[in-house]
Amino acid sequence: MADQATVDTSGLTRVVDRLSRLDAAALGRVEQRLLVTLGRRLPAEASRLASAEILALSRARVRKGFGVSTSQSAQGPVVALTAETSRIPLREFGARYGGRKTPGATATVYRDRGVQTFQGTFAIKGRGVQGGIFQRVPESAHLPIVERAGASIFRAVADRRHGDIIDDLTNMAGELLQAEAQRLLRVELR
Repeated sequence: MADQATVDTSGLTRVVDRLSRLDAAALGRVEQRLLVTLGRRLPAEASRLASAEILALSRARVRKGFGVSTSQSAQGPVVALTAETSRIPLREFGARYGGRKTPGATATVYRDRGVQTFQGTFAIKGRGVQGGIFQRVPESAHLPIVERAGASIFRAVADRRHGDIIDDLTNMAGELLQAEAQRLLRVELR
């Protein structure tokens, strides 16, 4: 008695026959729709993951910092997730200032660090200022006041020190492309 497994491949043959009926225009439409869907879903998923696992910001605020760029390479089309590199002011992280008797303002920038105290910082409100957390720069002759900022979205995601969402995004993109390709091919084969 031989150990063997028999697989009925008649379904595979039918699928190959049906796929061979697709012309280049239909495959081009499928590819274009896949790229558009991935470009739409990737920033939304990245903002959900970054807000939940890395940054102590709302999903909507993190979403504003993500974008998508598409290009063509030798291997085919490329969809790249881009992130803003400018640092986000501490006020957007929910910073609080307890008054002159405190060592400084407190804020939670990264979810894994908890509340941090920013020494020597203070709050300014009103008089044309939107309100925020500021600090004097002592090395300067005129002691300018600068607004303190937390991390940028790019730095928070690319550093991978406070959480790694890149593998999750890669898995999500693969699953999305697979499911969407199956759906679009079914539509084209009707």
